Amino acid sequence: MEQFTKQQLKEVKYQQDQKAMQELAKDDPDAIIVYLPKEEAIISNYYGDDFDYGFQTAQQFINWRLNDCLNGDLNALADEMGYDTISPNHQDFLADIREYHDDLEQFVLDSYSSERVGDLYDE
Repeated sequence: MEQFTKQQLKEVKYQQDQKAMQELAKDDPDAIIVYLPKEEAIISNYYGDDFDYGFQTAQQFINWRLNDCLNGDLNALADEMGYDTISPNHQDFLADIREYHDDLEQFVLDSYSSERVGDLYDE
């Protein structure tokens, strides 16, 4: 069996990931890809459970970030989402949570480096 270099293996993984994203864009163009410092997360109503760091709802994603990644630190979540203001109690963050509570997907899109998959792979 042929041995692959690390670079070749990395390229194969990249191509497989691209193909998976193209398929997701066809099947669920409203899915959201969130670019995090160490990984990418997917929010997809239909295929969220099929990906590493995949979630079916924006609420599941936010809960994961808050509870599993940031140890329940709401200030750290606010900072991560771009609310790194002078205000120690992040009143702007709390006001936005109230405003977006019915549309958490839009909150994620507006607060993280994220895009809808259908916009990325528009064919």
